[in-house]
Amino acid sequence: MRHDDIVSAMASGGVDNMEKYQYMLGQIRTYQYLSQEISSLLNKKEQKENEGTVIDINSKPKLSYQIKISRC
Repeated sequence: MRHDDIVSAMASGGVDNMEKYQYMLGQIRTYQYLSQEISSLLNKKEQKENEGTVIDINSKPKLSYQIKISRC
């Protein structure tokens, strides 16, 4: 992953001037931001797919029915 490469370069002394350091730091922050945004979007999608209510209807003691009500 490019993020890890940049972190390794910074940690091993691969930065020879402040301008390059700031550029690499900006890249790391961008990768972290994008990773968080993608994760948030995926979590929202998973939650939306799992929405709905399950109702258990027991009309007879040995039989049970479940109805899933989904919101559109």
